[in-house]
Amino acid sequence: MRLAKPLILVMWMLASVGLGAASEQVTIKLRVALYDRELNLKPVPHLTIKLIPLNSSETAPAIVQTTLDGLAEAELPAGKYHLVTEKPVELFEKLYIWDYEINLTKPVNTIELSNDNAKVTPVAGGRDARVDELAYQYKSAKGSVVAVWTDRGAINGFVVDKTGLILTEHKLFEEATSISVQATSISVQLDEHRRLAATIAAVDKEKDLAVLRINPAEAGDLTAAKLSIDPGSLVEGERVFAVITAHKEKQMVTGVVSKADAKEIVSDIRQTAGSPLFNSSGSVVGIMLLSVDSQSYRIVPIASASTILENARKNVSTVALPSSRLLPTIPVDFYPAESLRAPGRDRFEKEIYSFKTELFDVQLLTPVARYEKATERYAEAVKEQSRRPKGQAPIKEPEHQYEPVLIISTEPQVTNGFWRGAHFKGGLQRMRLLCGDKEIDPIWPARIPTRNVAGLGSTFHAWYFYGADAISPKCGTVKIEFYTMEEPEKPLVKVLDAGAVSRIWQDFDPYRTKMASDRPQ
Repeated sequence: MRLAKPLILVMWMLASVGLGAASEQVTIKLRVALYDRELNLKPVPHLTIKLIPLNSSETAPAIVQTTLDGLAEAELPAGKYHLVTEKPVELFEKLYIWDYEINLTKPVNTIELSNDNAKVTPVAGGRDARVDELAYQYKSAKGSVVAVWTDRGAINGFVVDKTGLILTEHKLFEEATSISVQATSISVQLDEHRRLAATIAAVDKEKDLAVLRINPAEAGDLTAAKLSIDPGSLVEGERVFAVITAHKEKQMVTGVVSKADAKEIVSDIRQTAGSPLFNSSGSVVGIMLLSVDSQSYRIVPIASASTILENARKNVSTVALPSSRLLPTIPVDFYPAESLRAPGRDRFEKEIYSFKTELFDVQLLTPVARYEKATERYAEAVKEQSRRPKGQAPIKEPEHQYEPVLIISTEPQVTNGFWRGAHFKGGLQRMRLLCGDKEIDPIWPARIPTRNVAGLGSTFHAWYFYGADAISPKCGTVKIEFYTMEEPEKPLVKVLDAGAVSRIWQDFDPYRTKMASDRPQ
């Protein structure tokens, strides 16, 4: 029997805590129609529309479907909603999809979806071609996915609130501070040009989740992911996608869900910890976490994050707001390979690029220095292989692709004391690079714990990455301060030789020249 009224499929899920006073109910009336070249209106039947509440992450989306006349109607709590259509509509070799926010404030709200408020894309190659609908969702979703950096490495995360809340995995922070006496450096990279300091706003160790907070004042517009805690928003066999973050660009990975319930989601997608899993409508339905043994990934429904997100939003006023100053990022291009061997150099002057302090062996690694070291190691390996019996695979020559960054490598020295035996002299807690009196922000202050080999103890090896223009002869005095775990308030200070500063600056001349020539005139 055909229904006289529009077919309405609405599912609501109550949170485990009380909702308090009921919101005012309002009516939404939807009309979907497209006009052709002669301005004749054509109703769009059987179009599925999802209305995702923006006022509450614990309220499930409402799903409506249009009748043959292109009409739909529903009763909803008043408030703001994200309106999105699940599939594009094709008309005259164009694809139409609707994706925008609406505010339901009146007792009766009439919304018209037409050519005027749709996202329109030509159908590639004519009417026989079909564009993957996930590609449309990816374009709007990718901006919400970010890279979360600590001194141990990077994982993924995603923006859940435009005020600057980021949901990610907790395990990286726990491991990063396991032998540290100071809070780990944490930052969030939004894209290839925007990176900001972050603080931890909430933690759920049992569920391995953390919410970070950034200060978006200078970061431009943030894209917040759409969250779907509705169990019915993901079905077995549905196509899903994830976003790979890298300092070069973001990429989409697609897959299929083979199992989905309230406890876990099983898919052939396996990406970085903290990555959100998006359904075919572009909503986050799960988050990828490392397994207990850290050897594989598991996907848990995003509903498991409801409590920690609620706590983070409640406590956001008590969490320290980090600096809004944009931090440097790794450049998106490589150092020009043809300039790696500096003209006029007969040998690699190792002494210019290294020195010792009381506790550490330090190297200053420019792309030129890294090239020379790699070339030297390659030559030694080839020479060593020539002494062995034949039949071995040839040693592969290095590709020599280097980011245009300065790396300051700090390795703890080992002493062989009479009473203690062999042990590390000291451990690096943090480091500061100063150009004159100005501290230079590192791109990445990487500290990797050493293994306790032969009873030497535990400490850190450090690699601090800096931009190509971090230091120059114009600084006057360039110095490095090493703060140790043993004496965190009293740094070891090394003033760099003027010749070393000049050579480092010269090493980056080809990169600066390339950047100037690539800059639009």
